[in-house]
Amino acid sequence: MRLPEFVWKQPLLVAATAGSLLGVVLGVLWPLPSPAASGAVEDAMRVPARAAMERYSEGDFAVLRDGRLWTGSAVAQAGSATVATWRLLGVVTGPARAALVEAGGKQVSVGVGQPLPDGTILRSVSAEAIGFERNACLFQRALYSKEDVPIATAKCPAANNTPTQSTPNQ
Repeated sequence: MRLPEFVWKQPLLVAATAGSLLGVVLGVLWPLPSPAASGAVEDAMRVPARAAMERYSEGDFAVLRDGRLWTGSAVAQAGSATVATWRLLGVVTGPARAALVEAGGKQVSVGVGQPLPDGTILRSVSAEAIGFERNACLFQRALYSKEDVPIATAKCPAANNTPTQSTPNQ
């Protein structure tokens, strides 16, 4: 088969081959411009400052962290004692029950029978709340709440004015 017949029968193959050859020849003959010739100044690699890497501001995060997203109004309900010295962040209900609390910007784990940051004693831990004793009175605090709900007992006459609350399971 002669070349003109081949070109006539396979025009796409001939065009692709000619384009590839032209690209290779132009790529070899046309050098890449150097960065110095283009006026680009090459900076040394530097680690960015910590402030440039932060994705949030501490003020915005504090608003969300301290917000009352799940517990309704910030006003204390009648019959509850509000204590703002610590916050209940979570509970561990495994073999060693514990409460995860925040006080003064530090998070600590408190086991049953140990004192909480304000000196009260942790008495029980359940999946939804903890029970603790303050001044011979029992209180309950739910997750994500700053409000203590008194539990009516014979030892604590001040709590007898409020409806009876069930003690969390131990």
